[in-house]
Amino acid sequence: MTTSTPLNDLAEIRSIMERSTKFLSLSAASAVLAGALNLLMVHGRKFVNQRPGWFYSLKNCLLRELTLTIEATAQTPTQPRMNLIGK
Repeated sequence: MTTSTPLNDLAEIRSIMERSTKFLSLSAASAVLAGALNLLMVHGRKFVNQRPGWFYSLKNCLLRELTLTIEATAQTPTQPRMNLIGK
């Protein structure tokens, strides 16, 4: 029979929450990537087929690429993780 202490329970809960957070972050990143690819395909098809509004689709794709490039090169400070349970 194992004895359960509050600190052990909290440590286990923290471990479960960290694993679920990683999974949710990966799921969200996948959804964002799928949406971005979908938008790129829709606007790209409109541009290639020269449908009405193709110029705005081209502008949209170029501005999205510029935004992603700026975001990827930007330096953002990281926040320290909070240690709620022990050391």
